[in-house]
Amino acid sequence: MKKLLLLLAALSLIGAGCIPSAQDRELTKKLKCQEVGEKYQQASLDGVRGSNIVIDSHEIAYSKKLNTCLYFAQWSVLNTPHKVVIVDLLTNKVLAEAFGSDVNKAGSLGEPYKDFYNKKNEWFSE
Repeated sequence: MKKLLLLLAALSLIGAGCIPSAQDRELTKKLKCQEVGEKYQQASLDGVRGSNIVIDSHEIAYSKKLNTCLYFAQWSVLNTPHKVVIVDLLTNKVLAEAFGSDVNKAGSLGEPYKDFYNKKNEWFSE
């Protein structure tokens, strides 16, 4: 009888919305990731201010597949090749990176860039 009462109490909590659904938990992770990513981006911009480094683009995303928060950036230093990087913001580790002079023209990418963008597309597609 006690088990039945506990089960009914748990079901009523779920029905009343007291226990967040998987969708709610994922949304919370995405929102927190965006917040952490924007702070990381601002720190990155502050770190390169006054230098020859230009951050051309960036993306922030929660990766369900990797269960982590990812930051993608593409930047260049004046008159040097571009660099692209994906950082795991929870561990602050670089998961993938590539260097080159022409990362924007997908038709002319070498193998390192193809591998990099395959990973990016897979990890950021959720």
